[in-house]
Amino acid sequence: MSEILIVEDNKRLASSLEKGLNEAGYTTCCATNVIDARACYEEARPNLVLLDLGLPDGDGITLLEYVRQTDQTTVFIIITARDLVTERIHGLESGAEDYVTKPFSFPELLARVRAQLRRSVSSSNGLIEVGALKIDRLSQKVACDGTNMDLTPKEFELLQFLAANKETVVSRDRIIHELWPDAANNITIHNVLDVHLSHLRVKLRELGCSSVKTVRGVGIKLEEQS
Repeated sequence: MSEILIVEDNKRLASSLEKGLNEAGYTTCCATNVIDARACYEEARPNLVLLDLGLPDGDGITLLEYVRQTDQTTVFIIITARDLVTERIHGLESGAEDYVTKPFSFPELLARVRAQLRRSVSSSNGLIEVGALKIDRLSQKVACDGTNMDLTPKEFELLQFLAANKETVVSRDRIIHELWPDAANNITIHNVLDVHLSHLRVKLRELGCSSVKTVRGVGIKLEEQS
């Protein structure tokens, strides 16, 4: 599943955004017009859309309004050269979560993407369920069939991240960027991740709950125990 849909008719900018997001561990889908963007949205059901407004076949707001008719969970960040206050108000009132004007700094945009995705996960009642596994983000407690699991803070952080992306293969790079952003370029951080994954697998296995699977060459995913 594509996690981020990039709707941008400037091919150089679109390519740059895609490269940066891929390096940050996200999967992407690109579209240069409203028609293709709608098709990509329907097929991929992304978690977040980076939306330009001035597209060859219409205003990007039409895509936003189309999605909001049935979907209130996909995050929209508008990226546009339109910097009038009235334009910002219109974009936000149409259902966008954020509004960024061009030119912008990619690191800042990436920070906004991460913040919005975190917010979208925690905007519910704070409870994530994967089969019999229940993760309470507010109390930071985890239970399987009513039996509590004893996790370290980092194990809890890793489990809740995988659970928020349940049944989706998440790249190791994305996990590292999310959980250890300051150590992303440290080659030993992959060993640290492996240690936490190993401990988490053992604890889940002991309770016969969900399982952490490694998809060789792709990434990690949390599966409901069958």
